Amino acid sequence: YKGAYNKSLQYFKKALYFNNTIIGEKTKRYTSARNYNNMGVIYKLKEDYKHAIFYLNKALNIRLQILNQYHIDISDSYNDLGEVYAAQRNFSKALEYFQKGLDIRMVIFGDKHPDIADSYDNFGDIYFDKKDFTDALNFYQKALTMRLAIFNTHHPKVAQSYNNLVKVFVTTND
Repeated sequence: YKGAYNKSLQYFKKALYFNNTIIGEKTKRYTSARNYNNMGVIYKLKEDYKHAIFYLNKALNIRLQILNQYHIDISDSYNDLGEVYAAQRNFSKALEYFQKGLDIRMVIFGDKHPDIADSYDNFGDIYFDKKDFTDALNFYQKALTMRLAIFNTHHPKVAQSYNNLVKVFVTTND
């Protein structure tokens, strides 16, 4: 996979060059932000967290300049940064960024949307990793309740929620 990551980074850099030389300013900045964000995700997958944070912040800063503060891309930037901090086990930073992402999603979607349930899973994962199983269980249950209200019981996201609950029960021997 590392070869595929490096090839992806090469193509993102070519796309950035193209964006910077050919297309209009606002489109250029929006597309550049998307490319920087994607590069940050690739670096996260490579476990190169320093570069991941650099590129994700670069994308976030562009997005904050050109988009409405309640744009889903800004929420996604916060969530991507939260995932990097979670991978580094910097749980307080991860929670901070996940909260910023959730706050934007709540404004955009209201309190009943699949993306909100995904945010609850992010919080549950952090609390699980911190071995705070009570809070992990609470967030996983919130995600399950929301998914059951949105999807039918045979949806993959519902199964994911049940798996998260099982993970807590097995770990705590409940």
